[in-house]
Amino acid sequence: MRGFIDLRVMAGNIPLLTTYLRGMLTMVVAYAMFFGFPQWLQVERGFTAVTAGLLLLPTFATSLVVAAVTGRHAAVRAKLVVGAVAQIAGCIGMLFIDDDTHIVGLVVIAIVFGVPQGLLNLANQNAMFGQANPASIGASAGLLRTFMYLGAILAAAAIGVFFHDGIDTVGLHGLSGLMLGVAATMFVLVLSDRSLRRLDASGL
Repeated sequence: MRGFIDLRVMAGNIPLLTTYLRGMLTMVVAYAMFFGFPQWLQVERGFTAVTAGLLLLPTFATSLVVAAVTGRHAAVRAKLVVGAVAQIAGCIGMLFIDDDTHIVGLVVIAIVFGVPQGLLNLANQNAMFGQANPASIGASAGLLRTFMYLGAILAAAAIGVFFHDGIDTVGLHGLSGLMLGVAATMFVLVLSDRSLRRLDASGL
């Protein structure tokens, strides 16, 4: 009988394991923004839930456009590099917003975070398909989703830590600093993963 998670799909496959880690780190940053930023907008800035939701629409609109424009291009590594840089830029932007930040600045941050949302998920998924054993592609895809959900769980835990004493700008900046560290780690993983160049060269 096989276990719930078939760890054999990762056995000896360092590139695939790296892709799983990238998927997890990607979601830590994404969900920390999706869950933490709107709370700050409502509590600290005093926006209604509707307004806070509308301020996130540029994120999703941008991700749809980026995914549509780049989805058919096979260059996995370039998407990961650009997506990681955009995550870093978004996190830095969140470090500098406060109660006086104009709404245009908040929209710009939302747009910036839409770029990695449209690039990283597809790129990690394409990398997984190229790195996994064809005989266990279903289990490999399931594990990628599992790691992504783990990233969401870690993001929720981080929000709980930084907003433990109340949702304020200090807590948001602390959360943003953590997000920046995670995004930088993801960027390093992309640059150090030589298998991505081979994957692009193979055309998969």
